[in-house]
Amino acid sequence: MEAAADRVSLLSRCSVPNDNTRGNPAFVAEAVLWGDSHACALAPGLAAFAESRRMRLRELTLGACLPLPGVETLKSFGRIHQRCTQFNRHALAT
Repeated sequence: MEAAADRVSLLSRCSVPNDNTRGNPAFVAEAVLWGDSHACALAPGLAAFAESRRMRLRELTLGACLPLPGVETLKSFGRIHQRCTQFNRHALAT
């Protein structure tokens, strides 16, 4: 039952834009994770790994949005997913 609750929590977190930095603010070095829900699912483990290396992890994730500059993500009926386009531009500008 606990695993199912964790999965629901992860799905809800990965379906909204994430732009946050995890880890000790005193650490100067920073790694960046940019991607879709698959990247979002990896964030907790990568944050722990970064912390063990005295780094912070900057997470820029949004479900269904591939981290491919210049490639438009399509919604149903071939329409461009503007939310992904805007999110990827933000990620690249950060």
